[in-house]
Amino acid sequence: MGRLVQLELENFKSYRGHQVIGPFTSFTAVVGPNGAGKSNLMDAISFVLGVRSAHLRSTQLKDLVYRGRTVETRNGHVIDEAGDQSTRRAWVKAVYEDDNQRTINFQRTITAAGDSEYRINGRVVSLQTYNQSLEAQSILVKAKNFLVFQGDVEAVASQSPKDLARLIEQISGSWELHSEYSELEKQQDAAAEKSTFAYNKKRAVAAEVQTIVEQKKELETYESKVQLRTKVTVEHMLHRLFVAEARIDEIKRDIGTLHDGSVAQASQQHVGLNASLQAQQKAQAQAFKAVNRQERQIKLVEQTMEARQPKIAGLAEKVAHTQRKAKQLEENAAAAETEVTRQRSVVNELDSEYARVTDAQQRFEQEIQADRSDHRVDDTTMAEYTQLSEQLRSTSMDDTSQRDALDR
Repeated sequence: MGRLVQLELENFKSYRGHQVIGPFTSFTAVVGPNGAGKSNLMDAISFVLGVRSAHLRSTQLKDLVYRGRTVETRNGHVIDEAGDQSTRRAWVKAVYEDDNQRTINFQRTITAAGDSEYRINGRVVSLQTYNQSLEAQSILVKAKNFLVFQGDVEAVASQSPKDLARLIEQISGSWELHSEYSELEKQQDAAAEKSTFAYNKKRAVAAEVQTIVEQKKELETYESKVQLRTKVTVEHMLHRLFVAEARIDEIKRDIGTLHDGSVAQASQQHVGLNASLQAQQKAQAQAFKAVNRQERQIKLVEQTMEARQPKIAGLAEKVAHTQRKAKQLEENAAAAETEVTRQRSVVNELDSEYARVTDAQQRFEQEIQADRSDHRVDDTTMAEYTQLSEQLRSTSMDDTSQRDALDR
């Protein structure tokens, strides 16, 4: 493991002129009162190892150049020890010894223009080369794994797991590979997507190939069956031709044998068939005439029906009117039946009343006869009796007539 041997400073912060600090041992303690420059020594180490000025308690690099002080002499004059600041430079050199006991000089200079200049073993290099040389010695500028400032331990202990993991990555150097890792991860995702797409495409192509193979097999089977059907059809037609030729030969032989007698018989049959055909044609003509007559009769009947249609419509209306009238008569008959029943009940009541009155009349006459035998009735009473008797007879006759009319 390498170590810091010593520091050389010139006009850096509170160190005026050229100063050499060291050599440092395995364990070196820097002590002193406040303002003695202990923190400036830490800033010098950070500065020479590439830390930015913002982390060195300054806003720009010119603030790190020694500004000097003003001194008042005995005669009252004020002297500025720093002199002209516009042309002043400051630098820090770190003498570093690596694992192989090889000495490396890292130097960082603040130029008059306020820029940084980097040297390794006296040779001017770029910032990238300077940082690469430091990283080769496991000195990570971004992770600041070479110094532990005040409060760093507490800050690390209070960090979240995510920030702590990032710090560990920075210290280990893996954080420098973060962008490359992210890019490779994207490439991996893209490659995986392409692989998945290619795999799915391969499966689709394999399915299409399988379908094509099956269709080819079906086509070959179909073609073989078509060829077989064609062959069988040809054989069948040849067989039919063979049978037909044999039949023709047989018919020819039969014709040759039966030619003489068959021709005459066929002529007679032809004459008979012609006569039968003529008879059938006559019968057909007569049937057509009968059909025409029937059609004319049907038309006449249809015309007669059409002519009678208004009369039929009138009859239908009369029938409907008659049906309505019959329904009305039925309703009237029902009402009359109800009225007859009621009148019969009234007649029964009158008969009862008549019987009662007749009985009362008889009793009254009997009483009158008795009174005549015992007493003499005056003319006025007799006249009143005669009048009431006539009224009773008249009423009884009217009721009897009404009852007879209802019974009829």
